[in-house]
Amino acid sequence: MARNHDSFEPHVPTPSGALRCLVTGCAGKTLAAVEHALTTIQVDLVRADATDPDVLIVAGAADSPSLRDRITQARNAHPDAALVVMVDRGAMDLAGFCMQQSAADIIELPIAPAELTRRLLLAAARTRDAAKLRTLAAKRAARIRDLKRQLTQQQDAMTQQVGGVCEDIAQSYRDVATGFSQQLRTAQLITETQTLLRLELDVESLLRTTLEFMLRKVGPVNAAIFLPGTCGDFTLGAYVNYDCPRDAAQGMLEDLCNLLAPAFETRPGLHVIPDAARATHLIGDQIGFMAENALIVNSSVSDGECIAVLSIFRDKRQPFDQSTIDTVRIIADRFGDQLTRVIKTNSRHKPARDARDVA
Repeated sequence: MARNHDSFEPHVPTPSGALRCLVTGCAGKTLAAVEHALTTIQVDLVRADATDPDVLIVAGAADSPSLRDRITQARNAHPDAALVVMVDRGAMDLAGFCMQQSAADIIELPIAPAELTRRLLLAAARTRDAAKLRTLAAKRAARIRDLKRQLTQQQDAMTQQVGGVCEDIAQSYRDVATGFSQQLRTAQLITETQTLLRLELDVESLLRTTLEFMLRKVGPVNAAIFLPGTCGDFTLGAYVNYDCPRDAAQGMLEDLCNLLAPAFETRPGLHVIPDAARATHLIGDQIGFMAENALIVNSSVSDGECIAVLSIFRDKRQPFDQSTIDTVRIIADRFGDQLTRVIKTNSRHKPARDARDVA
C-alpha cells in the first residue's frame, strides 16, 4: 500500500486493554455531545469511577463560568491522569488556563470518530509514559540515596581513622561528594528532559510540553515561544500568562514578537536580562513592558538559522537565581535539539517538487 507523505503524524499506540475513561463536566448540551461522541470511538471503552483512569475528560461550554472550576477539581483529584478538555468551541484564555493545568489536549466538538479515537489513545499513552517516568525517577532516587549513604559511611570511617590530622583531606572529600551530587542532579534533569521531549513528534505538542515542563521545574513564570515566519517576522507559537493582567496581554505579546524575538535571531544561546539597562543594551531603547521584568531568553539555531526563541519572565523584583538559569539552559538546549529533529523529520516526509513546477 502506498504511504501518504504529505504530512507526518505521530505513531498512535495500541492499548493492551480497554481504554479507562472518566468523564465529568458541566451539565448541558456539550456534555451530552461528549457522551454521544464517546459511543462512536473505535476502541473498547471502560467508564471508570475512577480508580487510575487512563484519560480524564472534562466537558463543558467554553464560556461556562464553572468549567474552570471543574477542570481544577478534576486535576487535583487525579494528578497523574492525562487531562482532556472537550468544548463546543476554542477560546484563547481557556487554552492558556488548560496549559497551566497540564492538560494533554483540548478537543473542539464536533469531531470525527477516528480523530477522537486517535487523540484519546495519545492521551492514554501519555498517562502510561508518565507512570514509567515516575517509576524510573523513583529508582534513580533510590540509587542516589544508596550512593549518598555509602559516601557518608566512607566519610565517617575515614574521619574516625585519621582524626584531626586529615581534616583537610576529609573536607576535600566532602567537596568532591557535593560536586558529584550536583552532577547527578544535572544528569537526571537532562535525562528526564530528553525522555519527555522525545515523545513529542509534532511542533505544536512539543511547544506545549516544553512550556508545561518548564513551569514544573522553575516555578511560576510567564513563558512564551516564538517561531520565525516566512517574511522575516516572528509569530507566537505558545505562551503561558502567569501574572500579567489580561487586558495587557495583547501589548505584551506584540512587544515580544516585534522587539524581543527579532533581537535574538542572530544571538544563539541563552541570555539573562536582569534589568532595563541590560534589556536596552541587547534590544534597543524601545523595550516596552520588559523594563519592569527580569527575563531569560534562549535562541535555538539549526544549520545556522534561528528556529525558535524561548523566553521566560517575571517581575524584576524576583530575579532568577543561578539554579533556575542552569535549569532553563538544560531544558532550552534539549528543546532546540528535539525541534530540529521534528523539523528535519517533517521535511523528509514532504513530497518532492514536480520538475514542471521548477520550470
